[in-house]
Amino acid sequence: MNDGLLKNSSDIDWGNADRFLQTSRFKPMYDRAFHRLLGELTSSEGLMSDPQEFRNHYLVQTNNWINSSKLNSISGLESFPDHDVIIGVTHALDDLQITHHQSIVIWDKTYAYYKRMRPDITIRTIETLQKGDVLVFESPFAHYGDLHPQTFEILDRCAELGIPVHIDASWYGCLRDFKFDYSHPAIQSVSFSLSKGLGLGAHRTGIRYSRKRWAGPVTISNDFNMNIISSMLIGMKFMEKFPIDYVQDKYGEAYKLVCEKLNLTPTKAIHVAFKDNNPVGVRSFLRTLVDDVNELK
Repeated sequence: MNDGLLKNSSDIDWGNADRFLQTSRFKPMYDRAFHRLLGELTSSEGLMSDPQEFRNHYLVQTNNWINSSKLNSISGLESFPDHDVIIGVTHALDDLQITHHQSIVIWDKTYAYYKRMRPDITIRTIETLQKGDVLVFESPFAHYGDLHPQTFEILDRCAELGIPVHIDASWYGCLRDFKFDYSHPAIQSVSFSLSKGLGLGAHRTGIRYSRKRWAGPVTISNDFNMNIISSMLIGMKFMEKFPIDYVQDKYGEAYKLVCEKLNLTPTKAIHVAFKDNNPVGVRSFLRTLVDDVNELK
Protein backbone atom coordinates (compact mmCIF):
# COMPACT_ATOMS: atom_id res chain seq x y z
CA MET A 1 0.00 0.00 0.00
CA ASN A 2 2.80 2.44 0.89
CA ASP A 3 5.03 1.75 -2.12
CA GLY A 4 6.48 5.27 -2.29
CA LEU A 5 7.97 4.55 -5.73
CA LEU A 6 9.31 7.59 -7.55
CA LYS A 7 7.93 8.11 -11.04
CA ASN A 8 8.57 10.65 -13.78
CA SER A 9 11.57 12.24 -12.03
CA SER A 10 13.38 12.87 -15.33
CA ASP A 11 10.27 14.54 -16.80
CA ILE A 12 10.42 17.44 -14.34
CA ASP A 13 12.26 20.56 -15.45
CA TRP A 14 13.97 21.06 -12.10
CA GLY A 15 15.72 24.22 -13.27
CA ASN A 16 12.40 26.02 -13.71
CA ALA A 17 10.34 24.24 -11.08
CA ASP A 18 10.39 26.90 -8.36
CA ARG A 19 7.21 28.46 -9.73
CA PHE A 20 5.24 25.44 -8.53
CA LEU A 21 6.26 25.89 -4.88
CA GLN A 22 3.30 27.05 -2.82
CA THR A 23 4.13 30.20 -0.87
CA SER A 24 1.00 30.35 1.30
CA ARG A 25 -1.93 28.18 2.46
CA PHE A 26 0.08 25.02 1.81
CA LYS A 27 -2.08 22.17 0.55
CA PRO A 28 -1.70 19.00 2.66
CA MET A 29 -1.04 15.71 0.91
CA TYR A 30 -3.97 14.21 -1.01
CA ASP A 31 -3.34 10.65 -2.12
CA ARG A 32 -5.16 8.84 -4.94
CA ALA A 33 -5.99 6.03 -2.53
CA PHE A 34 -7.72 8.57 -0.27
CA HIS A 35 -9.87 9.65 -3.22
CA ARG A 36 -10.74 6.05 -4.13
CA LEU A 37 -11.90 5.22 -0.62
CA LEU A 38 -14.14 8.27 -0.47
CA GLY A 39 -15.77 7.06 -3.65
CA GLU A 40 -16.31 3.58 -2.23
CA LEU A 41 -18.10 4.69 0.94
CA THR A 42 -21.86 4.44 0.68
CA SER A 43 -24.13 7.17 1.96
CA SER A 44 -25.84 4.93 4.50
CA GLU A 45 -23.18 2.62 5.99
CA GLY A 46 -23.01 3.12 9.74
CA LEU A 47 -25.26 6.18 9.74
CA MET A 48 -28.07 4.45 11.65
CA SER A 49 -25.83 3.49 14.59
CA ASP A 50 -26.61 4.63 18.13
CA PRO A 51 -25.00 8.13 18.30
CA GLN A 52 -23.52 7.68 21.78
CA GLU A 53 -22.06 4.26 21.02
CA PHE A 54 -20.73 5.51 17.69
CA ARG A 55 -19.11 8.54 19.37
CA ASN A 56 -17.40 6.38 21.98
CA HIS A 57 -16.07 3.98 19.33
CA TYR A 58 -14.80 6.90 17.26
CA LEU A 59 -12.96 8.44 20.23
CA VAL A 60 -11.23 5.15 21.12
CA GLN A 61 -10.18 4.53 17.52
CA THR A 62 -8.90 8.08 17.04
CA ASN A 63 -6.90 7.98 20.27
CA ASN A 64 -5.33 4.67 19.22
CA TRP A 65 -4.52 6.01 15.74
CA ILE A 66 -2.84 9.14 17.10
CA ASN A 67 -0.71 7.10 19.51
CA SER A 68 0.29 4.43 16.96
CA SER A 69 3.02 6.30 15.07
CA LYS A 70 6.34 4.52 14.60
CA LEU A 71 7.98 7.65 13.15
CA ASN A 72 7.05 10.07 15.95
CA SER A 73 7.10 9.97 19.72
CA ILE A 74 4.41 11.83 21.64
CA SER A 75 3.31 11.30 25.23
CA GLY A 76 1.27 12.86 27.99
CA LEU A 77 -2.20 12.58 26.48
CA GLU A 78 -3.22 10.39 29.40
CA SER A 79 -3.13 13.63 31.45
CA PHE A 80 -6.35 14.67 29.69
CA PRO A 81 -9.19 12.37 30.81
CA ASP A 82 -11.93 14.26 28.96
CA HIS A 83 -12.27 13.34 25.26
CA ASP A 84 -14.66 14.98 22.78
CA VAL A 85 -15.40 14.73 19.08
CA ILE A 86 -14.66 17.96 17.20
CA ILE A 87 -15.53 19.07 13.67
CA GLY A 88 -11.87 19.64 12.90
CA VAL A 89 -9.57 21.71 15.10
CA THR A 90 -11.34 24.92 14.04
CA HIS A 91 -14.35 23.68 16.07
CA ALA A 92 -12.18 23.68 19.19
CA LEU A 93 -10.78 27.10 18.28
CA ASP A 94 -14.28 28.52 17.86
CA ASP A 95 -15.18 27.07 21.26
CA LEU A 96 -12.21 28.84 22.88
CA GLN A 97 -13.08 32.11 21.18
CA ILE A 98 -16.68 31.93 22.40
CA THR A 99 -15.62 30.88 25.91
CA HIS A 100 -12.72 33.31 26.47
CA HIS A 101 -13.13 35.99 23.75
CA GLN A 102 -10.90 39.00 24.55
CA SER A 103 -8.65 36.96 26.85
CA ILE A 104 -7.43 34.82 23.91
CA VAL A 105 -3.87 35.61 22.82
CA ILE A 106 -1.72 34.02 20.12
CA TRP A 107 1.89 33.91 18.92
CA ASP A 108 3.47 35.46 15.84
CA LYS A 109 3.37 33.33 12.66
CA THR A 110 0.49 31.27 13.98
CA TYR A 111 -2.55 30.03 12.03
CA ALA A 112 -4.26 32.93 10.20
CA TYR A 113 -7.71 31.72 11.30
CA TYR A 114 -7.42 33.59 14.61
CA LYS A 115 -6.87 36.96 12.93
CA ARG A 116 -9.65 36.25 10.45
CA MET A 117 -12.01 35.77 13.40
CA ARG A 118 -10.66 38.76 15.32
CA PRO A 119 -8.34 41.11 13.41
CA ASP A 120 -7.43 42.89 16.66
CA ILE A 121 -6.40 39.71 18.49
CA THR A 122 -3.35 40.18 20.72
CA ILE A 123 -0.03 38.66 19.63
CA ARG A 124 2.18 37.90 22.61
CA THR A 125 5.91 37.41 23.18
CA ILE A 126 7.68 35.89 26.18
CA GLU A 127 8.14 39.41 27.56
CA THR A 128 4.51 40.52 27.12
CA LEU A 129 2.64 37.45 28.45
CA GLN A 130 0.53 38.46 31.43
CA LYS A 131 -1.82 36.99 33.99
CA GLY A 132 -5.36 36.79 32.61
CA ASP A 133 -4.24 35.69 29.14
CA VAL A 134 -5.51 32.47 27.59
CA LEU A 135 -2.90 31.31 25.08
CA VAL A 136 -3.80 29.29 21.99
CA PHE A 137 -0.57 27.75 20.71
CA GLU A 138 0.49 25.21 18.10
CA SER A 139 2.43 22.02 18.73
CA PRO A 140 3.44 21.09 16.06
CA PHE A 141 3.79 24.73 15.02
CA ALA A 142 2.68 24.95 11.38
CA HIS A 143 5.09 27.68 10.27
CA TYR A 144 8.09 25.56 11.29
CA GLY A 145 6.71 22.12 10.46
CA ASP A 146 8.01 21.17 13.92
CA LEU A 147 8.03 22.61 17.43
CA HIS A 148 8.26 26.38 17.78
CA PRO A 149 11.87 26.99 18.93
CA GLN A 150 10.59 28.72 22.11
CA THR A 151 7.94 26.12 22.97
CA PHE A 152 9.32 25.03 26.35
CA GLU A 153 10.24 28.55 27.43
CA ILE A 154 6.71 29.71 26.53
CA LEU A 155 5.03 26.87 28.42
CA ASP A 156 7.16 27.39 31.51
CA ARG A 157 6.42 31.11 31.52
CA CYS A 158 2.70 30.41 31.19
CA ALA A 159 2.88 28.02 34.14
CA GLU A 160 4.61 30.71 36.24
CA LEU A 161 1.89 33.25 35.43
CA GLY A 162 -1.05 30.85 35.70
CA ILE A 163 -1.89 31.24 32.00
CA PRO A 164 -3.90 28.32 30.58
CA VAL A 165 -2.58 27.04 27.24
CA HIS A 166 -4.74 25.30 24.64
CA ILE A 167 -2.82 23.38 21.98
CA ASP A 168 -3.69 23.19 18.29
CA ALA A 169 -2.07 19.91 17.17
CA SER A 170 -3.73 19.79 13.75
CA TRP A 171 -0.45 19.25 11.91
CA TYR A 172 0.28 16.03 13.74
CA GLY A 173 -0.33 13.19 11.29
CA CYS A 174 1.94 14.44 8.50
CA LEU A 175 5.22 14.55 10.43
CA ARG A 176 8.33 12.46 10.92
CA ASP A 177 10.73 12.52 13.92
CA PHE A 178 8.43 14.77 15.96
CA LYS A 179 8.75 14.42 19.75
CA PHE A 180 6.65 16.12 22.39
CA ASP A 181 5.20 15.53 25.84
CA TYR A 182 1.77 17.16 26.10
CA SER A 183 1.54 16.71 29.87
CA HIS A 184 3.13 20.09 30.69
CA PRO A 185 1.02 21.56 33.52
CA ALA A 186 0.28 24.77 31.61
CA ILE A 187 -1.53 22.85 28.86
CA GLN A 188 -5.28 22.53 29.46
CA SER A 189 -6.45 21.01 26.16
CA VAL A 190 -5.01 19.49 22.98
CA SER A 191 -6.94 19.21 19.71
CA PHE A 192 -6.08 16.93 16.78
CA SER A 193 -7.77 16.51 13.40
CA LEU A 194 -7.49 14.06 10.49
CA SER A 195 -7.20 16.78 7.82
CA LYS A 196 -3.43 17.03 7.41
CA GLY A 197 -2.63 13.33 7.68
CA LEU A 198 -5.55 11.86 5.72
CA GLY A 199 -6.62 14.62 3.32
CA LEU A 200 -10.01 15.02 5.04
CA GLY A 201 -10.22 18.80 5.15
CA ALA A 202 -13.64 18.67 3.49
CA HIS A 203 -14.89 15.99 5.93
CA ARG A 204 -13.84 17.69 9.13
CA THR A 205 -13.40 15.53 12.20
CA GLY A 206 -11.00 15.21 15.11
CA ILE A 207 -10.62 14.83 18.88
CA ARG A 208 -10.16 17.27 21.75
CA TYR A 209 -8.36 16.15 24.91
CA SER A 210 -9.10 18.27 28.02
CA ARG A 211 -7.91 18.22 31.62
CA LYS A 212 -11.39 19.23 32.74
CA ARG A 213 -14.71 19.92 31.07
CA TRP A 214 -16.10 23.41 30.46
CA ALA A 215 -19.45 24.53 29.09
CA GLY A 216 -18.82 25.41 25.46
CA PRO A 217 -20.00 24.39 21.97
CA VAL A 218 -17.82 21.26 21.84
CA THR A 219 -19.08 20.00 25.19
CA ILE A 220 -22.70 20.72 24.29
CA SER A 221 -22.51 18.98 20.91
CA ASN A 222 -20.97 15.90 22.56
CA ASP A 223 -23.28 15.82 25.58
CA PHE A 224 -26.35 15.99 23.37
CA ASN A 225 -25.01 13.62 20.66
CA MET A 226 -25.05 16.35 18.02
CA ASN A 227 -21.85 15.12 16.34
CA ILE A 228 -21.71 14.61 12.57
CA ILE A 229 -21.79 10.83 12.22
CA SER A 230 -21.08 10.88 8.48
CA SER A 231 -17.76 12.70 9.03
CA MET A 232 -16.91 10.40 11.94
CA LEU A 233 -17.69 7.36 9.79
CA ILE A 234 -15.42 8.56 6.99
CA GLY A 235 -12.67 9.29 9.52
CA MET A 236 -12.97 5.82 11.03
CA LYS A 237 -12.83 4.11 7.63
CA PHE A 238 -9.75 6.13 6.73
CA MET A 239 -8.01 5.35 10.02
CA GLU A 240 -8.74 1.65 9.48
CA LYS A 241 -7.14 1.69 6.04
CA PHE A 242 -4.33 4.25 6.40
CA PRO A 243 -1.84 4.14 9.31
CA ILE A 244 -0.89 7.48 10.83
CA ASP A 245 2.54 7.32 9.15
CA TYR A 246 1.06 6.63 5.70
CA VAL A 247 1.97 9.88 3.91
CA GLN A 248 5.48 9.94 5.37
CA ASP A 249 6.08 6.29 4.43
CA LYS A 250 4.82 6.79 0.90
CA TYR A 251 6.25 10.20 0.02
CA GLY A 252 9.33 10.41 2.27
CA GLU A 253 11.90 9.54 -0.40
CA ALA A 254 10.29 11.90 -2.90
CA TYR A 255 10.37 14.67 -0.30
CA LYS A 256 14.12 14.18 0.17
CA LEU A 257 14.64 14.32 -3.61
CA VAL A 258 12.62 17.53 -3.99
CA CYS A 259 14.52 19.23 -1.16
CA GLU A 260 17.81 18.17 -2.74
CA LYS A 261 16.88 19.22 -6.30
CA LEU A 262 15.44 22.59 -5.29
CA ASN A 263 17.96 23.31 -2.52
CA LEU A 264 15.25 23.44 0.14
CA THR A 265 15.69 23.00 3.88
CA PRO A 266 13.49 20.09 5.00
CA THR A 267 11.04 20.28 7.89
CA LYS A 268 9.38 17.43 9.74
CA ALA A 269 6.13 17.96 7.79
CA ILE A 270 5.83 16.03 4.53
CA HIS A 271 4.33 18.87 2.48
CA VAL A 272 6.39 21.86 3.65
CA ALA A 273 10.07 22.89 3.38
CA PHE A 274 12.00 26.15 3.70
CA LYS A 275 13.38 28.26 0.86
CA ASP A 276 15.37 31.37 1.77
CA ASN A 277 14.09 31.12 5.35
CA ASN A 278 10.46 31.09 4.24
CA PRO A 279 8.17 28.05 4.27
CA VAL A 280 7.01 26.69 0.90
CA GLY A 281 4.59 23.91 0.00
CA VAL A 282 5.86 20.97 -2.04
CA ARG A 283 2.76 18.77 -2.45
CA SER A 284 2.62 19.24 -6.23
CA PHE A 285 6.07 17.72 -6.65
CA LEU A 286 5.35 14.75 -4.39
CA ARG A 287 2.11 13.85 -6.13
CA THR A 288 3.75 14.14 -9.54
CA LEU A 289 6.70 11.96 -8.52
CA VAL A 290 4.78 9.25 -6.67
CA ASP A 291 1.04 9.36 -7.17
CA ASP A 292 0.76 9.56 -11.00
CA VAL A 293 -1.08 12.88 -10.66
CA ASN A 294 0.68 15.67 -12.53
CA GLU A 295 0.15 18.87 -10.54
CA LEU A 296 3.06 20.62 -12.26
CA LYS A 297 1.03 22.17 -15.04
